[in-house]
This record gives sequence, structure tokens and C-alpha cells, in this order.
Amino acid sequence: EQVAEGLLAGQEADRAVAIGWATARWVVFASLALLVVGVVFAVVIWPGARDARVTRRIVTAGWIGLTASTVVGALLFGAYSRGGALSDVWDPDVVRDTLATRFGPVWLLRLGLLVVVFGLLRVLFGRRAPAGRGLPGWWLPVAGVLGVALVSTPGLAGHASTGDQRILALLLDAVHVAAMAVWVGGLVVLAAAVLPVDDVEIVRTASRRFSRVALACVAALVVTGVAQTWRVVGGLDALRTTEYGRILVVKLVVFVLMLVVASFSREIATRI
Repeated sequence: EQVAEGLLAGQEADRAVAIGWATARWVVFASLALLVVGVVFAVVIWPGARDARVTRRIVTAGWIGLTASTVVGALLFGAYSRGGALSDVWDPDVVRDTLATRFGPVWLLRLGLLVVVFGLLRVLFGRRAPAGRGLPGWWLPVAGVLGVALVSTPGLAGHASTGDQRILALLLDAVHVAAMAVWVGGLVVLAAAVLPVDDVEIVRTASRRFSRVALACVAALVVTGVAQTWRVVGGLDALRTTEYGRILVVKLVVFVLMLVVASFSREIATRI
């Protein structure tokens, strides 16, 4: 922790480093959403997604994006936190300092998880005989554990792992990230893989199943978001007096806009 505090006490980072770091973080969440929801869609919501080429492409894009952003983000973190430039990214001392923080090992853990996930994806979307469309008995338990581990990595490397009631905070954060991934990513898969299908019955069934899952995700986002906000901010006044509070206000505005989009998608699903 002392190393991390020393790093974060540095001067403002180079603009290119700051932009790169912010971009890497956003790509992590976007890619995590595509990866998680592609698997959920193919296993839970619409098994036919396993045969859809567009679903495989979405999941592949999620895996590649999450892997690349994890590597790039891990390299940029040290330079960003000490207020350095792009040239500091490859500095052995900077890399060593990053590995000495909580952030470094967690992002390395994510890379290790992604290596195993790659093998699971080969099984999920690999060529199968018509009579053997089912997954091996070990696949679901292993995929479940890996999925929980992946959605937990943002919290393990972030503010959820600090302060009081860390275990509860990490659990809330993991549920929050998982709900976000399934809801937001699900809209992408629904639009790209399901709605273009010619079979009306398939579209209706998959859309209604996703609608129910999306509703549960929204409820989980609200509950975990409120709980985490209260834990970190501690009161409503902090929403306008602290930087973190103002960031939360922006996130709430984005969330409301997403709710509007979700309400339209649910309305479309119920009318199909």
C-alpha cells in the first residue's frame, strides 16, 4: 500500500499517458461485457447462438479486447500513477513498482484467467457433431468459477478492495460488473445476432428470455450501485463536494439514459 500511495502521489501524467490509461480502462469494461454476455447468451438465453458466426465474432472481439487492454493498461498504470511520459512505460523500475502494488498482480491474474477462458471458448464454439451439441459436464462449473473471477478483477484492483467491509464491497462490485456486462453486452448480441434471424419464433423466444434477464440485471445494478455509493461517499452532500461524488453523478446520468434504451428494447421484445 505504501508503494501505491507513493506512486499515486506523483505529478500529473503526460496527456498521451492519461488518455491511453483512460481508454484502456473503458476497453476493459466494454470487452468484458462482450465476452461475458456472449457466453451467457450461448449457454443460457439462446443455445442457437453457439452456431451463429456473429456471436463467435463478438466473443472473440471481447476476449482480444480484454487481453490487449489488460496488457496495455498494466504497462500504462505505472507511468500514469507517477506522472510520467510514454517513455516511462518500458522503464524496468516503473514495471517493478506496478507489480509491487495491488493493481499489478490482479491484472496479471486476469491475463492468466483469460488463457484458460480461451480453452473454454474453443469447446463452446468449436465444431460439434449434431448428436453431441451438449457441453461436457465439467464445462459449466469451470466456466462459472472463471466468470466470477473475471468480473471480480476490477473490484480487486480498485476502490472496492479498500476501506471498511471489503468482502461485502468486493461481492457487490462483482455483482455490479456482471449485471452491467450481461445487460449492456446483451443489447449488442440481441441486435447483432438475434434480431436479424429469419425465424420469428426464435427471435421472440430469445428476446423475451433476454428481457427477463435484463430486468434482473437492472435491479442488481440499482441495489449494488446504491450500496456502493453509500459505502464510499457516506452521504448525499458528498455527491457535489467531492470529485468521486461528481463522477458518480455522471454515472447516474449515463445509467438513466441506459434505462431509457432498455425500456425501448423491452417494449420491442414484448411486441415481437
